[in-house]
Amino acid sequence: MSYSYLKRIRENSKPRTSGRHPEMAILRNYATGVEDAERTYRSLIGLGKPSNMFSAGRFALEMASEPGVIEAKAKWLNRAQTSFNTTLERLNIDPDITTPIHQAIGGLALIELAQLPNHSATCASGKLPSARVAEKAYANSIAPALRLALGHEQVMAAGDIETRNNLSGALGEAAALLLSQRYTLGEDTTDVWHPMFSFLSEDKHDWQGSTRHNAWDITVRTHYDDEPMPTYKVQVKNSMTPGNNGYSYNDNITLLYVKPDLQITGDREVSSNIIHELVREADGNLTATNRLNTRTEQLLNVLG
Repeated sequence: MSYSYLKRIRENSKPRTSGRHPEMAILRNYATGVEDAERTYRSLIGLGKPSNMFSAGRFALEMASEPGVIEAKAKWLNRAQTSFNTTLERLNIDPDITTPIHQAIGGLALIELAQLPNHSATCASGKLPSARVAEKAYANSIAPALRLALGHEQVMAAGDIETRNNLSGALGEAAALLLSQRYTLGEDTTDVWHPMFSFLSEDKHDWQGSTRHNAWDITVRTHYDDEPMPTYKVQVKNSMTPGNNGYSYNDNITLLYVKPDLQITGDREVSSNIIHELVREADGNLTATNRLNTRTEQLLNVLG
């Protein structure tokens, strides 16, 4: 079900030493068959930084999605959960309170934890998650997304440009993911068409031997021949506009520019507004629902 490193770049890859990017070197050595999955996971953990713990969790999720016995899948899912929780511990983020978050990977780790039931269901059945499972994951993801939005608003007010830019990308990804999941839940199509954060190999791009960017943030999977297959690959640009994204992407990757693609009247911080509207909709606010419906139509127009 996943486009693992072995599948995507093995033919054109060479082993790498650590150099300036030890995490990429570890992943590329896995891609070329120099290291197996067990050693790769341990090596990522061994790097020690919160960002490495987060990548280890995403690597474990991808390994859980690979064909194999259910016991092995369960082991990798448990490792993913442990790695995401360790990420939060290293960042001193309490998952049980609602204070603003100022670290992008902390917010994303919380959302990945909330989304774990989707992965567990898919790994167990080989199918996309049921509406019941997807609804729970979606609902539990709104609070950590709000913490990201509040953190972004705080650092903007403080004029902290570096932290703001770091949070901006994560906030855009969270807003796009939840808006698209909201659509599948509203249409009752979670078992046919379902978006999730991309796997590590889909999001981590190695420039060696490549002139075009081949990475994306959100993967929409659709059931084909009784197996979930990627049908949309979405790269989210939260603070850029067309013609100013800085990269050239492969033609099969859809670029979603949160602003202006999802902007409606009165918007300034589009991603933050989307998250706040999701919160208000959960409380029964019809104005928020109407605004989200408008944004959803705009999102579908981008996907085509």
